[in-house]
Amino acid sequence: MYSVLEDIVTFIWEYSILWVLLLTLLYLKKYTNHPYSKYLYRQTPLFIALFLVILLGFFTKQDIDKKMSCISIETLYSLKNIVYLSISLAFTVLASIVKNKHIRLFLLCIELLYWLYKLFFINKAHHIGVWDYRIVANVNPFDYLALVVRLQLINVVLEKKVKLGRVLIIAAIVILCKITFDIVPSMF
Repeated sequence: MYSVLEDIVTFIWEYSILWVLLLTLLYLKKYTNHPYSKYLYRQTPLFIALFLVILLGFFTKQDIDKKMSCISIETLYSLKNIVYLSISLAFTVLASIVKNKHIRLFLLCIELLYWLYKLFFINKAHHIGVWDYRIVANVNPFDYLALVVRLQLINVVLEKKVKLGRVLIIAAIVILCKITFDIVPSMF
């Protein structure tokens, strides 16, 4: 049997996303007027960041993470993973090439919806343990970063000038919904 303290420590350890959220909000509070913050409101650096996030997610297996305990089920260069990468890259490349704001926004929204589908339905919860079977949500700080980049890019294309803090809060809510989506059904 686990004690409440062990559950709290396990929750904090397994969900490092909470630490990322806290540190990000503290960073934004302190460095919102930093000279480099202007790049967070320009399309070209955000498109580069999105390309890097997609490629980094593929090559580090963060975007295609399917594990059962410590055993990885899928290989990096499987056909399914390459198709997932190709779809995301295709939408992003097309969005970066197209000059029409509405078509660009449409392509970015489709890519975001596709990525959210992968996050919620393809990257399922981890099953941990042999005798003590536990389910842990398949969320990591990389998912939060990837979602923030996508949402901020859509924000900039829309020319809404929503502060990054609000984008971070929206991303945090989506990630917390993913955690709930993974864990709550396993409780019943």
